[in-house]
Amino acid sequence: MALGTVVKILKDKGFGFIQIDGDAVGVWTFFHRSSFVDRAAFDVLVIGQRVSCVVESADKGQRASHVIKES
Repeated sequence: MALGTVVKILKDKGFGFIQIDGDAVGVWTFFHRSSFVDRAAFDVLVIGQRVSCVVESADKGQRASHVIKES
């Protein structure tokens, strides 16, 4: 599992981006609300929130799956 910080959220569209620890600044990983293990966690997500996730390769770059909000 990778650790990272939520850097952008578009709640009305149901997705956002995570800055994965160790990735270059500005290299963001996409996530969709359906990627969250606890679906309700997306609704209370804020910029700066720490999360853990599995990073997968996708057509347009990195994509996060199995996202878990850290306490």
